[in-house]
Amino acid sequence: MEYMGTEMRDALSVKEIFTVLRPKISETYPGRGEAHPFPEIFYLSKGHHILLLDKEEYALSAGDMIIYAPNSFHEASRHRPLLAEAAVLTFEAESDILSSLYNRVITLSQRQRSMLDAMIDEGMRYFCGRPLGDPISGMVLRPDVSPTELWGLKKQIELFLIDVYRLQGEKASESRKEAKWDSEFSSAVRFLQENLTAHLTLEQIARGCSMSVSKLKLLFRSKAGMGPIDYLIRLRIERAQILIDEGKLNLTQISEELGFTSLHYFSRLFKHITGLSPSEYAKNR
Repeated sequence: MEYMGTEMRDALSVKEIFTVLRPKISETYPGRGEAHPFPEIFYLSKGHHILLLDKEEYALSAGDMIIYAPNSFHEASRHRPLLAEAAVLTFEAESDILSSLYNRVITLSQRQRSMLDAMIDEGMRYFCGRPLGDPISGMVLRPDVSPTELWGLKKQIELFLIDVYRLQGEKASESRKEAKWDSEFSSAVRFLQENLTAHLTLEQIARGCSMSVSKLKLLFRSKAGMGPIDYLIRLRIERAQILIDEGKLNLTQISEELGFTSLHYFSRLFKHITGLSPSEYAKNR
């Protein structure tokens, strides 16, 4: 029997870790700005903090993360941090996906916050600072850390970043879908407004909006909480209120103007929607 597998390619591979720490966030953190040729995760676990990234202010609250792009100049702003606690991880990675996450505030899910906190805590157990006066920056691996432990940390970081990338992609896709639905709903409402007095069926509205009846009904339920025919009736009643306010037409003329089959039917719908009969509304205007 012949087997054919699927090639597994790395979307992201962490190659080096430079620092992993929980710095003390104070009025002077980080004291002076810096830039380096590798990414940096800055995660705010508590409080509020405003930082400067390439001279632009970014406001972070607890649960927010930003990944500085390589060579981005970042520093603390002049604003006093409020009860802020943070975590920092600097690393080198081969990746085609990280660039879409750089230099923007990302609010992590609770699960992602737990993932990040766990890998920061583990990393801090594995690394320590260099001796004073050492000209080389970055932290050093403790001698008792096994290759398996270090490999586990590497995989934790990779899985965390891939999870963030995946979730951000889903949010972007959902945002595009929502924007598309907003556009389609606006077009559908415009079609109803342009055909306010016509005796339209669901099928005619769907054809006019270039969509199926089922999608049309789902669209209006999602965006307006009612069906398209009910929405059309509400548009007519809103128009009736304007005509009553203008005072140029009597109620019978308004009913006919808006395509209602009878004054009685118009009055019943008007009261159902507004809480007042047309004559009561006219007296109160």
